[in-house]
Amino acid sequence: MKKDQQKKIITEQLISFIENENLGIGSRLPSERNLTELLNVSRNTIREAIRELEARGRVKSKSGSGCFVTAHEDTANWVSLRGNTHPEVLSDHMEALEAIKPLIAEKAVMRATDSDIITLKQVIIRLSNAILNRDNTKITEAMLDFSKTLAEVSGNRFFILILQEMNLDHYILSTTLPHYTNEALQAIFKNRVEVINCFKNRDTDKAAALVKSCIEERHAFFEKQNP
Repeated sequence: MKKDQQKKIITEQLISFIENENLGIGSRLPSERNLTELLNVSRNTIREAIRELEARGRVKSKSGSGCFVTAHEDTANWVSLRGNTHPEVLSDHMEALEAIKPLIAEKAVMRATDSDIITLKQVIIRLSNAILNRDNTKITEAMLDFSKTLAEVSGNRFFILILQEMNLDHYILSTTLPHYTNEALQAIFKNRVEVINCFKNRDTDKAAALVKSCIEERHAFFEKQNP
């Protein structure tokens, strides 16, 4: 039996176990050792199946405590997605940002004050210095601050909260930036400068397009690195 097929079967068996044992939300699953004996498979297979259920939002592993039921159906929730670095979750994350961040940029350009624009320019200067020094940690911080500031400038409380909950940007940036060429980083910087220039003429459409293109390129780069 192929490895992927076995994982799929064990994953479904785990779901059946949760349902048959009437394990409610918050209930702790048996230990990996007990599950390997119950299902007669290796511990690695059990771990892969649990990771699959985590990606679906069905369970959540807590270091030192065990694995707990978080939902009775394959439904996503903030608890199951927060900090989840499963490749499928990361891809969904970026796809969602492709829809949300352009709208945030559009509203920010529409509503920004002179003081807001100065704040954004200061973030751009930090980004420029970080790129010149090839400091990936500071590049990540500056890029995250730029997105956070745009959300704040938009004046929409939900945008701010959504970005706070969608907290995977830091992981994606920190893992992909080391693979970016200097030319790619300069392109990112140029993109942010062009977004700032949109504030002068209140060009909301161009700002949204620039932000969307940048996220799409990052998404494509991530998919290339994680086939």
